[in-house]
Amino acid sequence: MLGAPDRAVRVHTVTEADQSPWEIAITASRARLAPWNPSGPGMVSVHLARQSEALRTFLIRAHKGMGGHDVVGSVHISVDPGAPWGALLSYDAYDPYAQRRLFSAGFRLVLGLAFASNEGLGLSRLAANVAPANERSTALLLSTGFRLILRQESAPRRRINEDHYVLDAEDWSAGSKLT
Repeated sequence: MLGAPDRAVRVHTVTEADQSPWEIAITASRARLAPWNPSGPGMVSVHLARQSEALRTFLIRAHKGMGGHDVVGSVHISVDPGAPWGALLSYDAYDPYAQRRLFSAGFRLVLGLAFASNEGLGLSRLAANVAPANERSTALLLSTGFRLILRQESAPRRRINEDHYVLDAEDWSAGSKLT
């Protein structure tokens, strides 16, 4: 299991023991997350079953739980060695922790693990796709060093706009970078 601590949060790759608290967190956040991620707690078992070298899911956990759980958020890293983006990130911050900066702290720990070659995944590039209207997600990516590389306008039938961001290992500038 990969993991890292911070003074307020810790991160680790998911295990079966995480299913119940993760489902509680998703349920508590479902209405707020619906515009960006319509999946529900039933997806937890799917994510758990798909864990492999190609898909790693990290949970961000608060040292002090509230709202009946301690799951601050989740970060999924889908690795595709042949793709120019290296790995694609997706993530969610859960209530009641959203907007308390705990997710940002945990997200930075996950980025450190993603780029760390000794105790992490050893990736060279991460990518993330965000709906332009999702201002909080855009702010998170920009605050952690991601740069916008493509703004994709909606195709007539698709109705989805996406901004594409990348972060290269050499540009990773978090204060507590793992080595």
